[in-house]
Amino acid sequence: MKIFSPTQIRQIEEATFNHPTHPVPYLALMEEAGAAFTELFLTDYSVAEKVTIFCGSGNNGGDGLVAARLMSMEGLDVTVVQVKIGSPTVGYQENLKRLPKHEKVAQYSINKGDDLSTIFKEIFKNGRDHVIVDAIFGIGLNRPITGYWATLVEKINTQGLDIVALDIPSGMFANAPTEGAAIKATTTYTFHSPKLSFFFPENQDFIGDWDYADISLDEDAIASTPSNINIISDENLPFIPKRPTFSHKGTYGNTLIIAGQYGMAGAALLATRAALRSGCGKVTVLTPTCNQTILQLGAPEALLLPTTSERYLASMSVFTGIYSAIGVGPGLGKHADTVKFLRKLCKSNAKFVLDADAINILAENPDIIESLPKNTILTPHPKEFERLVGTWRNGFERIELQKAFSRTHGVFIIYKNAHTCITIPSGKVFFNITGNPGMAKGGTGDILLGYLTGLLARGLTPTDACLFAVYMHGLAGDAVAEEKGMESMKAGDLLDWL
Repeated sequence: MKIFSPTQIRQIEEATFNHPTHPVPYLALMEEAGAAFTELFLTDYSVAEKVTIFCGSGNNGGDGLVAARLMSMEGLDVTVVQVKIGSPTVGYQENLKRLPKHEKVAQYSINKGDDLSTIFKEIFKNGRDHVIVDAIFGIGLNRPITGYWATLVEKINTQGLDIVALDIPSGMFANAPTEGAAIKATTTYTFHSPKLSFFFPENQDFIGDWDYADISLDEDAIASTPSNINIISDENLPFIPKRPTFSHKGTYGNTLIIAGQYGMAGAALLATRAALRSGCGKVTVLTPTCNQTILQLGAPEALLLPTTSERYLASMSVFTGIYSAIGVGPGLGKHADTVKFLRKLCKSNAKFVLDADAINILAENPDIIESLPKNTILTPHPKEFERLVGTWRNGFERIELQKAFSRTHGVFIIYKNAHTCITIPSGKVFFNITGNPGMAKGGTGDILLGYLTGLLARGLTPTDACLFAVYMHGLAGDAVAEEKGMESMKAGDLLDWL
């Protein structure tokens, strides 16, 4: 699934209206959008009885008017508040005419300069069980909301009610940092695909929870409109080949996990056990001798690589040529001897996945970055990535830094966050929408490292391994959250679902 800019969305809509053989009329698409929004709303807010819809004068407001009509037909008491900003569009005017003329639909207007306190007192005089729908501004907004209309937005925000945004919260930009006033939605229902700004933490207070609904946009226009920003979905999730009957463990690759210092055996164990779940043929572990008994007992299927290092990994020779992929970092530590070991290791022509302390070592020793083999995969969390590239002011700056780092060094970056972001050297970006806050526990990153390295070892390309590992890791987290709850789930629970 592609993520488009507002300009591209408008171009796709125009192609939909003007398709040579099966055009979708402008009003028909607006009807479909309003219906799709209403369906999601009635599912999630089934107990709602009173809905107040603030409608701007543009197409977003027209969609809101469609929703108002359909909600009234479902028996809800609907209040439509016409926010009179600018000239009304044809779609707005037509759907205003279609509003039912009965007691289930009340109408108010707000013109610039009106006394908002008086109007709001009148609108919400019948109790506090309203839900507010925001359909004031859509993706066409091209400047921050200020002045009187900012006061209206803040007035809506302070009502203490659930607010549901139609397509995008008013005042929030789809592909630029949000400035000025913006609606703080409880829920946002958007059309076709989410907007880029939905994936950045600074916008969480604006969008709340979000979902999207498909509408009948022209498929040829969607396919031909270029976008380097995508969501991991069935469309791009790689296919894992069926295991041939006469295969053997050598068919599926040999994974090496390098992890753990004294007191961090758990990180090495979780990564190892995740690699064993990947379908690779063999897993070998390099960890200090202090951890080896724990690894032998906790993951008896894995092999242990002999080492004389007792509490941390020191410089030693590893014949990397026998390993299909090597995962390095969980619980590794940053001892000076470990740094020397990593520097030497990264000069070999192997397939690497680097996480945790391996990334911290890179940040403190940029010369090692320059020696990384092309297509190495890095899996930093936000603070680890900041150590690599410096600070950023917002998600848009961060994603540009991530793309630049991938392109400059020829590496893949999996930026772990609520919506994990993958950048690849070619410039493509992928966001993940599986996973949940219950995964914000120590050890989940170690599991991703092991699982991803195992997929790489068994023959998946770096792109396919990244997409599949991140998606399935999140999906496992969702399954565990449903089974155990987000509070009580722990990292190791994911292993049974990979």
